[in-house]
Amino acid sequence: MKSDGFHHGNLRATVIAAGIEVLEAGGEPSLRDLARRAGVTPMAVYRHFADKDALLLALADAGFAMLAEETAAATGPSAESRLLAVCRAYCAFSVAKPALFRLMFADPIDIARISVAGSGSVAAYSVLRDAVSAAVGADADDATVTLRLAQVWSTVHGYACLRLANRLPRALSIGDHHDAVLAPVIRALTSSVNGLAVRPEVSD
Repeated sequence: MKSDGFHHGNLRATVIAAGIEVLEAGGEPSLRDLARRAGVTPMAVYRHFADKDALLLALADAGFAMLAEETAAATGPSAESRLLAVCRAYCAFSVAKPALFRLMFADPIDIARISVAGSGSVAAYSVLRDAVSAAVGADADDATVTLRLAQVWSTVHGYACLRLANRLPRALSIGDHHDAVLAPVIRALTSSVNGLAVRPEVSD
């Protein structure tokens, strides 16, 4: 007899967890396979996920929720160092859950639909935006914070994707060099909120 707990929300969480396991093992999750893994009929799973697209959206949203949890836990003695810690956590998540990370930003995944269906992507976005806002300071207006957020996010996400794809230059291909890549960018982006130009530091 199947556990009644599956009819009170546990099945959805069980299927999502199993789906992430399948992804990280290099497989492609299907509703029927996940139903078998959960020990229930496919019809029980279809009550929670209308089709495979709905399943993938749920997996992506769960991934964003996990990312939000990891980045929210990042700390530092200053706003700038906390932002760097958030970026480190972002990179660490991409390494720990590479298949899920790729799914979260895959072309078929509609972020707008995730934002409506769940709260994971909203939470992950909010953590990064709040960290950027604190780093640029209270005098920054919303437009400046949004621009700085786009610049920081583009940098950290680009670095994470290049690392996963093994496309970094040879000197950066072994070990984790995110501080060397990200710290100067974050310093430059948060050093001034006057104007939009970014003038990175140049050493002699």
